Amino acid sequence: MGRTTNQWIVNVYLDKERIQLIKVLTFDTLQEIAHCLDRKLYEVSNQYHKIKKPSDIFEYLYIYKSYI
Repeated sequence: MGRTTNQWIVNVYLDKERIQLIKVLTFDTLQEIAHCLDRKLYEVSNQYHKIKKPSDIFEYLYIYKSYI
């Protein structure tokens, strides 16, 4: 079986409770997300894998993977 195609989705919220959705962004890689947020790749990866509690800008974001 071949490699599956996916997209990374970033939901941007107005509040820390993640109720008021402002924008939905799509990316091909976590590296693109890191570049857009001006963060290091490991910071974005740690948030996606829930290794660290959300802090700073990540309190307003929800990152997930969508399979096409």
